[in-house]
Amino acid sequence: MTGLAAVRAPFWQRDRMARLPQTIRRDAVSIEQRSGAWCQTCGKAAHLAPIAPDIVLALTARRFGITLDSLLSHRRAEQLVVARAFAVWALRSLGQATSYPAIGRALGGRDHTTIINLHQKAIWLRLSDTTFRRHSEELAARFYALREHT
Repeated sequence: MTGLAAVRAPFWQRDRMARLPQTIRRDAVSIEQRSGAWCQTCGKAAHLAPIAPDIVLALTARRFGITLDSLLSHRRAEQLVVARAFAVWALRSLGQATSYPAIGRALGGRDHTTIINLHQKAIWLRLSDTTFRRHSEELAARFYALREHT
């Protein structure tokens, strides 16, 4: 099986992807396959140990040029929202997925529904924003390269 069906994305991602043009959907599938986020045999997230949230938050703050305090704050500036979405994507997609409530606690005590919305935003940004996609692919490549050497 090839294409979109081979990835077996979560239902909310399939709904959004179904509304995208075919060329963008193909790109999204290849991005997920290249990043190693989905196991090709079972269609689930890769079976690796989860990343520690404090490491992801520190990497995110450095990559987006913000302080850790501002990342954990309740301000809603666009740059901070995108950085939080990046952190949520990393914690959910790389290695064993961290639970939404655990990510919410790590991101300054946010509710799990806020984290779900940030995760959906991150997936949408990976499909539509080339800078966000490049940042996430670079982090995924570093993550899997480190996992191969340990």
